[in-house]
Amino acid sequence: MKFSEKMLLIKSGATLADIKKLEEEEAAEIADSKKHEEELQDDASNSQDDAPKSQEDAKELLTALEAATLALEQSKATIEQQKKDYEKLNDEFLKLTNSQTVNDNVTKTGADVFAELFTNQNKED
Repeated sequence: MKFSEKMLLIKSGATLADIKKLEEEEAAEIADSKKHEEELQDDASNSQDDAPKSQEDAKELLTALEAATLALEQSKATIEQQKKDYEKLNDEFLKLTNSQTVNDNVTKTGADVFAELFTNQNKED
């Protein structure tokens, strides 16, 4: 507290005890202000210390995300290839199945014809 402020207080009827009490309150406010300022500086310092960690964490997360995206794209490509392979095998199976049915019909017809010829030949003998 400035000397001129003290003189004004004395002129307005304040006692020395009142002035001393005001000085103590002012000192306490100054101490609180300094403490608060130090806390803010500590917080700012900690924030600056945490910033590189946050940047490193963000880089790690980004790297993990990129790896997961790549794995997903590879899985998608694998699934697409498997789908194409399945369709190709299915087409080949259907061709073979249809071909086998035709072969079975031909074979049966050929067997029937052979049986008839054999039967007829035996009848003639």
